[in-house]
Amino acid sequence: MLLLLAALGASFDMAVPARAPLAQAQSATPLAEAWEAWDAKEYEQAVKLARPLAAAGNGEALYLLASASDFGVGVAEDPAEAARLYARSVETGYAAAFGPLGLLYESGSGVEKDLAKANDLYRQGSDKGDSNARYYLANNLYHGTGLAEDAKEAVRLLRLGARDRDAHAMQLLGIALDEGKGVKEDDKEAVSWFQRCAKLGDGDCQRSLGIMHEFGRGTPKDLAEAYRWYAKAAAQDNVPAYMDVGLALHFGLGVERDYPAAMRWYRKSAEAEDSAGMAGMAELHRFGLGTAKDPAEAVRWYEKAAALGHLEALVALGAIYRDGEGVTADPGKATGYFQRAAEAGSTAGMVELAEAYRTGAGIPKDAAKGLALLNKAAEAGNSDALVQIGWLHEMGDGVPQDNAKAVAWYGKAAAAGNGTGLTNLGVMYRYGRGTKADVKKAFRLFERASATGDSRGTMFLGVAYLEGQGVRKNESKAFELIATAAAMDDAEAITELGVLHEYGRGTAVNAQEAMRLYRKAADMGDATAMRYLGVNYAEGIGVEKNKTQAGNWLRKAAKAGDEEAAKILVEVLFSK
Repeated sequence: MLLLLAALGASFDMAVPARAPLAQAQSATPLAEAWEAWDAKEYEQAVKLARPLAAAGNGEALYLLASASDFGVGVAEDPAEAARLYARSVETGYAAAFGPLGLLYESGSGVEKDLAKANDLYRQGSDKGDSNARYYLANNLYHGTGLAEDAKEAVRLLRLGARDRDAHAMQLLGIALDEGKGVKEDDKEAVSWFQRCAKLGDGDCQRSLGIMHEFGRGTPKDLAEAYRWYAKAAAQDNVPAYMDVGLALHFGLGVERDYPAAMRWYRKSAEAEDSAGMAGMAELHRFGLGTAKDPAEAVRWYEKAAALGHLEALVALGAIYRDGEGVTADPGKATGYFQRAAEAGSTAGMVELAEAYRTGAGIPKDAAKGLALLNKAAEAGNSDALVQIGWLHEMGDGVPQDNAKAVAWYGKAAAAGNGTGLTNLGVMYRYGRGTKADVKKAFRLFERASATGDSRGTMFLGVAYLEGQGVRKNESKAFELIATAAAMDDAEAITELGVLHEYGRGTAVNAQEAMRLYRKAADMGDATAMRYLGVNYAEGIGVEKNKTQAGNWLRKAAKAGDEEAAKILVEVLFSK
């Protein structure tokens, strides 16, 4: 499975991990003193003690001096000098020098980049028993970096390293077992290796273990345990874990929701130049979570994230400018962001750009281009694209109207667990559109949609309980579900909640509360709510009769497409 590798993201995009702790001298007293000074962070003294030994050709002393130049401790950082000294150490056969010299050739730091030479050095060091060189070789074999990919050989080397308690080897071995690459997939064994290296204090391993607990891979799903391991990794300045902790605090995953704390971790992530942390900062400012709502600050953070290639940030910027969220609405600018995201491979960007082509928002209308984008996004696994294609067939927008095809597309989205797809498919079964009516099946689909957090699915589930469609009638349960959907700012659910208050279904009659809810939904553009306002003003329900207000709201409803409102308007205008 690719779950863990994908979740780890940038942690495994690099060809090599951070360097392991340096070797310790085991023989000559002067060299032992040099290493003691090194361990005490008295680097200048360590260099001073090692120089005479290095001049005499001692490979370990040369390695220490090379490390000092490599890390810039005790002497100025100088990759070229580090490479020269590592090479001299290698000439003496000192095993620990092969790995870091290979790293310099792999990165092109201080020497001309040469992956073949780097891998040859790793192989020589591995043959001499150096655990770091063995890991670097295994890592490159696993990813096919500079040599033919050979995951089986990589796993063999990783097992050797894991037995020697090499935390990096343990982690990549766990990744291989989770992915089933070079070895039979075995999530339980993967977890066991992550546990071992996590106990050694390795931050990457601790984060890997958190991921396995979060997704229930090789161990029962346990968000609290996932958070515990993420927090351990973050405490060791594991940068990707900053984001994991921030997300857990943001959404209350295994820990109590705490927006200010989430912001602190997002900021740490952003300060480490992690685009995901920048996007997290933008989200909190955009929606006023743990801080005052600040559209300008949200845009600033999204722009920073987008500049680092964060595609979701581009899509969010497009939505902000499309909807005028704290900025002047600019369809052209919005479409530009969607286009950049789509061209970079974002399927969410493709879906948004397709909608722009459908409506002609900031770009000339082109139904064919829009449909092509949706098909591309759908083929790439974007379930929102499946829903949108289904909707186009249901409405006959840019394609021939065909409810059966709509059902088929909604069915694909529902199979992918898309909440809107589940709801739309439920509606088709409820009313028998494109398929035989089946209220029991509709009810089950609404249940699944509601479980995903889909507001319309939750509302329709409430309506099913209200009307006893596919389930035993239960008005109290209906009220609870519709109120839940309304709390998600779903205009249709808010209108439906108003109806329950007006007629006392699942709650006491409260016409005034009904009018408040109708007005709220109407302000959100719900035509049905506008019609109800007009009718109630005409009849004096929950408000004093007011023919003028009745006419105004009915006209708005009719203009918004409510055909019933137009008929009622005529009656109101000609009534005494």
